[in-house]
Amino acid sequence: MFDHCLLLHPEQIARIESKLPAYTVGSLQRKSQMDVLLEFITSLLEFPDPGDKLKELGELISGSRYFCESLFWASQPKQAAKT
Repeated sequence: MFDHCLLLHPEQIARIESKLPAYTVGSLQRKSQMDVLLEFITSLLEFPDPGDKLKELGELISGSRYFCESLFWASQPKQAAKT
């Protein structure tokens, strides 16, 4: 569903109206992700103590049932193969 919404993305519409090739779904997804990340960082830096706020967010995420531990496999040390 998100893919279809990207057809209405303002930058996509501008490209189509200018008779330019449309952006790929992947590139618009990455741009949207970066926009959200930058907005998050900007709002985080507005707090008096951004480090404490980030720690609080980390605790909320790690305690959330919506995130499974397998999503964080890259941050975990690899276990040695059992022989």
